[in-house]
Amino acid sequence: MTADEPPALFWIFMVVWIGLGGAAWWFFSRSSDAALKRRVMRWGAVGAGVLFVGFVLTITREPWMLLVLVPSVALISYLNIKLTKFCSSCGATLYNYNCFVRMRYCSRCGASLDHSKRA
Repeated sequence: MTADEPPALFWIFMVVWIGLGGAAWWFFSRSSDAALKRRVMRWGAVGAGVLFVGFVLTITREPWMLLVLVPSVALISYLNIKLTKFCSSCGATLYNYNCFVRMRYCSRCGASLDHSKRA
């Protein structure tokens, strides 16, 4: 292996990350159980963040990366959880691309989204 080649762990990371992304896409596009999606979203975002930080720290072996990486991953995970909603009527996964305007209705079925529940 030359100095320009990425370590083997990088390729493992890529395979795991692509697999997780594909599994998440399949689950969130196929499941119609909004309550299950909410639970999976919270745990999945936290788990993916921890996995990402772990892989990066293992690959780079630079502990100072924690100063930048952990707050960044925490913010991204929080925003993913906060800006993704699930329609209780049809189970659609809804992404709020404009964080300044609250989603009021499901774009698939038109049902009112209950904002008293955290989704």
